[in-house]
Order: sequence, then structure tokens, then C-alpha cells
Amino acid sequence: LPPTSNPYTTTASPTITICHNVDIIINYDNYPEDISWTIEQLQPPLPLNDTMVDFSPRNDTNQSRTVCLNRGLYNFTIWDDYGDGLCCEWGVGNYTLVYQGGIEEEVEEGVEVEEQVIVSGAVFNASESTTFSIPYVATVS
Repeated sequence: LPPTSNPYTTTASPTITICHNVDIIINYDNYPEDISWTIEQLQPPLPLNDTMVDFSPRNDTNQSRTVCLNRGLYNFTIWDDYGDGLCCEWGVGNYTLVYQGGIEEEVEEGVEVEEQVIVSGAVFNASESTTFSIPYVATVS
């Protein structure tokens, strides 16, 4: 007799997020050549050449770049070679990291993924760092 039920059932695999987009937006002060930044993945650790993103276009007033980050813990650091930050004595600049959500992320019908500001700033000395996780969940202060 053939079996009446299949003891080996399969279910659809959930969609796996392979990339989470984060926008890095920098509005430079009067000296864009002094500014650089990195994003380093802290956990899970990856080989150094896979963990750093450095985007330092020089001689522009503002820049925006979207980076694709895997799940993990990250550290964003922005540097000013002169040590006076992005604001205010030598022009009014600022920076913002914005979480845009995951690509290939299964979202329930009617639920929208809203962009969230991870960090923003302008006034710092030689550098400023922020640690954040991906996927990003805002904390309430």
C-alpha cells in the first residue's frame, strides 16, 4: 500500500537578506581634503580587506554613497586631518549615516521599511566613532 502521508515535508525557505543598504552623506566644510572615513565590521570578523570601506573624494562640497553591509556589528569613524571637525570655524559641514533596509528582505504586505538615521554629526575634533548593528534597530534614549 502507498503511504497515506509524507513524513518528509518541506517548507518554503524564508528570504535571506544578503545586503543592507546604508547611505553615507557628507557635506564638507571649506576643507574637504581633510576628511576621510571608514566602516569596519567588528563581528563577525572578516579579513581586513573585506571589512573596510573608505570613500574620500577630495575637492567637492558634498558626497553621498550607498554601501551594502552584511549582518553584523560595525564601527563607523570619520576623521579630520586638521582636527577641527566639519563645523563651524572653517565652514558649515555635517555627516549622516542612514539605514535604508535590506535587499531581498521579505516584508509583510502593507508594512513599509522606513529609513532610519544611524548617526549624524558635525562638531568633533580629530575623529568621531559610532558602533552600530546591521540590521539596524534604533535605540530609545
